[in-house]
Amino acid sequence: MDGTSVGSRLEKVKQRILQSEVRAGRAPGSARLLAVSKGQDIAKIRAAFDAGQTDFAENYAQEAVTKLEQLENMPVAWHFIGRIQSNKVKMLVGKFAYIHSIDRIEIAAAFDTLSTERPQKVFAQFNVAEETSKGGASEAELRDLVEKTVGFKNLRLQGLMVMPPQTENPEAVRPYFHRARRLLWELRAALPAPLKAVHPLDQLSMGTSQDFAVAVEEGATWIRVGSDVFGPRE
Repeated sequence: MDGTSVGSRLEKVKQRILQSEVRAGRAPGSARLLAVSKGQDIAKIRAAFDAGQTDFAENYAQEAVTKLEQLENMPVAWHFIGRIQSNKVKMLVGKFAYIHSIDRIEIAAAFDTLSTERPQKVFAQFNVAEETSKGGASEAELRDLVEKTVGFKNLRLQGLMVMPPQTENPEAVRPYFHRARRLLWELRAALPAPLKAVHPLDQLSMGTSQDFAVAVEEGATWIRVGSDVFGPRE
């Protein structure tokens, strides 16, 4: 760590998000911060909570479940944003407010089958740059995934999650964020009104420390930030 407190880091990130919202003409608070706690210790997560953070995201199933057990009395919303193997679905069911990384119908179906106590809020992951190294559905696969997911009674489709290529120039990823937003609009417009009431399909999980200002300008509703909040992973 560089000596900067988690609370100070968190406040700086929130101010940067607010500035981006203002520049984009958006309502303050319309882009919410997900503190990505992958690889961070419990003390830092508690420090972020004490500073007002209520949404946290994890990438790895076993690490996530262990942390949730250790922090079970902390009233926060947990989000899962990592790639999901079929044999890990049972481990995740019922523990997360949101699952951001539904990338194929088999995973959606597994969550639907097992989420019997309460409906599971999910995002469909879109491989917006068609990178073979990343998870997510192609555009054609995504349309099929959305069509089938809205038919499951135990899922609630919130929107899309995207991870554009990593780059030092935030403007270079603007076309990917724009594409995701336009596709989200198309998919939502195609839903009949009764399905829209159950599956909002109006949220975009996109943007990280390097590019969230551009993501906010392009409509992001959830921003995923890790080390800028917690400092380097230990």
